[in-house]
Amino acid sequence: MLKRVFVLLIVLVFVIAGCSTNGSNNDEVMNETSIEVVDGLGKIITLSEPAQKIVSLAASNTEILFAIGAGDQIVARDDFSNFPEAALEIT
Repeated sequence: MLKRVFVLLIVLVFVIAGCSTNGSNNDEVMNETSIEVVDGLGKIITLSEPAQKIVSLAASNTEILFAIGAGDQIVARDDFSNFPEAALEIT
């Protein structure tokens, strides 16, 4: 019985330790002034602010962008993006 309690206590300690935030502060991440991403060739791209315009290169992406309410930010699309109807108005 004592052995089971001890094992349960050890498991509980590991579960609680796994739920920690690892010392990171989410406020620091949200206050960064620039955004850095690495493209497929390993080149670092730095944006001074979040992107405001979107070029959709696949019909599925165009549909998703409209579904999440970002359709007004699309400035260009591929030839196969024909849904929703509003996508046809984008060149």
